[in-house]
Amino acid sequence: MPGKQKTATAIDDLARMVAEGFAHTVTKDELKNFAQAVETRLGAMETNLLELSAGIKEFVNIVKKQEAEVVDLRVKYRELENRVAKLESRKVK
Repeated sequence: MPGKQKTATAIDDLARMVAEGFAHTVTKDELKNFAQAVETRLGAMETNLLELSAGIKEFVNIVKKQEAEVVDLRVKYRELENRVAKLESRKVK
């Protein structure tokens, strides 16, 4: 799943940046760059989540459509059963 990999990579990158930040004294510019990098990574994660959400919504819509088709087929099947029963009852008489 590409979205999962992107999210995992972003989390790994954030963890690495934090570890590097604690390894030495951090300057104001480094802190600013780090904050921008975190913001960028979080934006990428948000994009991945939005894409995932859209995919889930599309899947749910497909399932709902198929459920409606199944209900329609069940109604048609019952109608056919009733016709067959009527024909069989005529045959017996």
